[in-house]
Amino acid sequence: MAEPFSPASTRADLDFTNEAIAAFGFLLGDGFRLTETDPTRVILEKDDVRLVCYHGRRSFEVGLYFEFGDENYSIESILHAIRPDGLPSYKSYTATTKNGVSRALSILANLVAENCLPFGIDRESLLSVLRYQGELRRAVLAAESRAAYLRPRATTAFREQRYAEASKLYYEMWDSLSPAERKKAEYAKRKAAENEAQAT
Repeated sequence: MAEPFSPASTRADLDFTNEAIAAFGFLLGDGFRLTETDPTRVILEKDDVRLVCYHGRRSFEVGLYFEFGDENYSIESILHAIRPDGLPSYKSYTATTKNGVSRALSILANLVAENCLPFGIDRESLLSVLRYQGELRRAVLAAESRAAYLRPRATTAFREQRYAEASKLYYEMWDSLSPAERKKAEYAKRKAAENEAQAT
């Protein structure tokens, strides 16, 4: 979601730092300490957890992520780990006015207050879930990347009736195929078998 940019919306006008401190002030009573501020970032810490709220320097996106030691996870990842069946949503909000910044920070603060604190499961369990989710995302991205490479080759082979090649390529990316592509894969496999039988 975005709002019209106003030339008057300088960093000073947006007052992100003070707005963020006000929005997340409730954490200060929960053991968090304000450890770092600048015009585009506010950091609160508790033990080895760092909450980093930011306002994109170029994108003007208002967002939030958590750091656990040398690992960091977005609020979307945290929410998904804690509430996989009833996931609250937060879409990146591009805020270029003070009201927009305040509104986005209020949404984020409410999500943290209602869903992230306490985390609901112990730290190691949470990190285990987050790491597993990260592995799944990487696997999906790898499959999508491979399919993007193989799909044009499979399409060309099918169109040129090189069915054995098309079948092989389609089945190498089976999990990424659409229903229509799966029908093509099955057809190509059948035709390849028929062509082989006729050749012997």
